[in-house]
Amino acid sequence: MKGFSKKILLSVFAFVAFAFVNGQSHSFVGGSNQAFYPNATGYMDCAIHIKNEGVESILLKYKKISVDFPTKWDFSFCDNVNCITFFADSGDMAAIPSGDSESSMKVTVYPNGFADTAVVKYQVWNKLSPSKIDTIAFNIYVRWGANVNQVSSTVTCFPNPNKGQFTISGMSAISNIELTNLQGQKINVSEINQGNQSFVAVQNAVSGIYFLSYFEGDKKKNTTLVIQN
Repeated sequence: MKGFSKKILLSVFAFVAFAFVNGQSHSFVGGSNQAFYPNATGYMDCAIHIKNEGVESILLKYKKISVDFPTKWDFSFCDNVNCITFFADSGDMAAIPSGDSESSMKVTVYPNGFADTAVVKYQVWNKLSPSKIDTIAFNIYVRWGANVNQVSSTVTCFPNPNKGQFTISGMSAISNIELTNLQGQKINVSEINQGNQSFVAVQNAVSGIYFLSYFEGDKKKNTTLVIQN
């Protein structure tokens, strides 16, 4: 019996050790693939925050996968300690305390008045679990024209990005929905209105940036929509 009990204890210990090594040590607040919508003027901090899900501090490493970034924009790239004016090939983040969710990787964008898009991707992993690698993506869309994204604070459009199906929800009735592409061409949509919500499906949805306009009560609103198929 003693030998049998010892085997059980060893099995339990091995299982706990395996779970510790292979468990998720961190998560990404809001997801690892995020969209950001800066104005053409000014700047915006595009940050993906990392939460330490463990009981001990963690040390994360990162490596660049790909960068598609407009040459007319300026930027800075930051891990949770250092900021530089180029996209680092790789690096180490400072220790993230248990429960902390403020540490981030960040791209601060200065579009200099030019509307365009950018996609920046990095791998991130715990130094203690180098085989468990996450990919984070900054999808940055600078809006065309002034006041194009004057969406009411009482209205939400979700999910965004989406695959051609989304919901517009507001405090008052939503009506007269129109979708246009970057060339100003109107895109056909079908919609089901239920009071203060509209369920919208884009016909033959193609990946890209679109401008969505609608009436919230008697006021016309506009926002930017991203379709990713």
